[in-house]
Amino acid sequence: MFWRARGCLLWGWRTGGNNALGGQYNSERNMRQPQAEEENADLSGLGRQFESNEAAMRDLTADLTGEQLNWRPDHGRAWSILQCVQHLALSGTSYLGALQPAVDGARGSGPRRRGPIGASAPGRLFRSRLEPPVKAKIAAPKAIVPAERLDKDEVVAGYLRNHDQIRKLLADAGEMDFNRVKFRNPLLPLLRVRAGTGLMIIAAHERRHLWQARQVRELLEQTLRG
Repeated sequence: MFWRARGCLLWGWRTGGNNALGGQYNSERNMRQPQAEEENADLSGLGRQFESNEAAMRDLTADLTGEQLNWRPDHGRAWSILQCVQHLALSGTSYLGALQPAVDGARGSGPRRRGPIGASAPGRLFRSRLEPPVKAKIAAPKAIVPAERLDKDEVVAGYLRNHDQIRKLLADAGEMDFNRVKFRNPLLPLLRVRAGTGLMIIAAHERRHLWQARQVRELLEQTLRG
């Protein structure tokens, strides 16, 4: 699993089945686990989105040379596969850099989880516009524009570091109210965003540019076939 909500209902301890007390504990825990998992279905679902994105990224960057991963279609005007992935790493790092301190500041004394994470109406609209297939291009802010030439290992490592941090945030979301914890959008500082919405936006943004990278790979494969 990509994430695990903290707390005994999901972590638990292992107790020997031959022990009467242990058997009773395991039986009661097994009865409680489906309820706990159902209560956290929003988090496990979001975790699966990131798992799927990560698998797509690995598939897109597999079995290609550095030259092929840096190949840019449309006479070099469009991004390469690695540029798409680095853009995600840069934007993810920017978002998480603002989101993490908000979560850390609310830890312990912050609002407790009351129900599933959800986006506000503006948040849902923005997220929907990010989803593929891409209907309209959005100019990337200069801070998250990828470099011209990239190394696969460095780009992939940056992307995966973000996912490690997201795993930890999803664990925190099992305890905290990510609908009430907010952070300032690092790319649009006038906007304050719910922590849960921020994670949803990252996932949708990843899908957008992984879809873009898939189009690049298909064009590359057509070119290689001649």
